[in-house]
Amino acid sequence: MRRLKPAWMMLVAILIVFGLAVCSPFRNFKQTARLLPARLPADPQAAYTLLQNLIHSQPGRKDLRLRLARVEARLNQMTAAVADFEASADLLLVEDRLKLLELYRAMSEMDTARSMARDLANWPGLQPGQFERLIRLQWQMGDWSGARYSAASWILMDPENSAAWRMAALAAVPFEPPVALDQMARAAALSGSPADQSFQTDLAAALAAADPAARQLAIGRALGIQGEWLLARQVFETAAGNSPLIAEAWALLGQAQMQLGEDALAALSQAVELDPDSPMVLLALADYWLAQRQPQAALVYLEQAAAAHPEQGIWQVRIGQALTAQGDLIGALARYQQAAELEPDNVSYWSELAVFSAVNGMNLDTVGLNAARRALLLQPDDPATLDLMGWTLAIAGEAVSAESFLRRAVAADPAYALAHLHLAQLLITGQRFSEARAELRIAIELDGPGVVGQAAERLLADYWK
Repeated sequence: MRRLKPAWMMLVAILIVFGLAVCSPFRNFKQTARLLPARLPADPQAAYTLLQNLIHSQPGRKDLRLRLARVEARLNQMTAAVADFEASADLLLVEDRLKLLELYRAMSEMDTARSMARDLANWPGLQPGQFERLIRLQWQMGDWSGARYSAASWILMDPENSAAWRMAALAAVPFEPPVALDQMARAAALSGSPADQSFQTDLAAALAAADPAARQLAIGRALGIQGEWLLARQVFETAAGNSPLIAEAWALLGQAQMQLGEDALAALSQAVELDPDSPMVLLALADYWLAQRQPQAALVYLEQAAAAHPEQGIWQVRIGQALTAQGDLIGALARYQQAAELEPDNVSYWSELAVFSAVNGMNLDTVGLNAARRALLLQPDDPATLDLMGWTLAIAGEAVSAESFLRRAVAADPAYALAHLHLAQLLITGQRFSEARAELRIAIELDGPGVVGQAAERLLADYWK
């Protein structure tokens, strides 16, 4: 056998060494790539462990840091998440920046959060839902001027978007109500939504009040009707500060605090000390004790108010709610019926009676459906009464008629999320799943983190896992 000459042997050795040097990193890269799947494990703790191991071997990978930050945020490891978000700052998407903003707020780093929010308001390509989320975060931080700046930026980017004008109006309400009314008029004109038009009407009526204190309280109540309790609380705090001897200001402040899950006892104590016989104060105290799961204590205040105002149905409805909390459904039904009889032209009391009957299975055929029909007669084109009629019929098992009314409700107001949810529920019972799924997605898009949106999310998760 021929032997290689020493020069050739040297060349072969060099090539082998060079090949090992080139191929080894490639093998390591392929091994690492296999370790990181396209999708992380669904379990956040498992994802956290995997990413920690990868970062230990590749500490310079910012993309891994970003993915770790997202997982840490899900695990509520706030300090670590903030550090890793900051370490991968140049890779952050808008959703990452919003999450980082939430973390700063939760950690009380308000100056940093406010500065970041201002920058984010000018971020190119910010979507409507992201704009609204940003503005609501600024409200939660008490950055009222920042929220107005963000709303103005949204309008500049998308001047024909009714939601942008609505958020601008809401941001202006506590500080410049006339400006807010103009912006709300623009929002209602663009959307044509009955809800926007109703808010515009309530705001205009509030501004028409001659007394400044009454005007502030009416503005706060209009916000409460819209479910904007954070803004309502701000208005009521201002009202109580400006007019500390008005019991109703303290009572309404207490109600807003209750809606936000805050301690309302101090405000309510101030209210009852100023005027223990005020209907608004009695109502707020009853709501407080109902929230504390002490319906018997609430009944004391409600019966006092009902005795003083026997012609008003509201007290019978509230007594019915307290009796329901005690488990006395028969007594509660009688009170709901009494409220509707006292004020037969008030659609809300017929609606309350229909809902109570349907939810509790109390005389649905004779009481609940009749109450829903009476509500519909009073407001035949209103999406809420159309939805109520359809929902009640669905519970009664009359699917064809139910669908007809629910589709009329959606047609009357395509932005009425509750009608889309009820229609989806009816379609699911009829095993029309593709149609139901589309309605659930609409409800989620319309209501997002609200009660209706969350219920739609749960249904979507249950039926389409």
